[in-house]
Amino acid sequence: VPMASATLADGPNHFAECEHSGLPRSERVAQAVAELLHSGNTALLAATAELGPISRASTLFGRPQLGKS
Repeated sequence: VPMASATLADGPNHFAECEHSGLPRSERVAQAVAELLHSGNTALLAATAELGPISRASTLFGRPQLGKS
């Protein structure tokens, strides 16, 4: 998911090193969501993303348009 589509511009953001499809199965993410709902804070997820080369490219260039070359 491109960073521009996955973050709130004026709100707190939290990041997990996890495949998108693995988020619902992640115990750490589930615990962090429970903490966020209960207290509004969590230390279980990072406050900044560590971007790999593919994520960095998505952030810089936006979401690719499928079917267009």
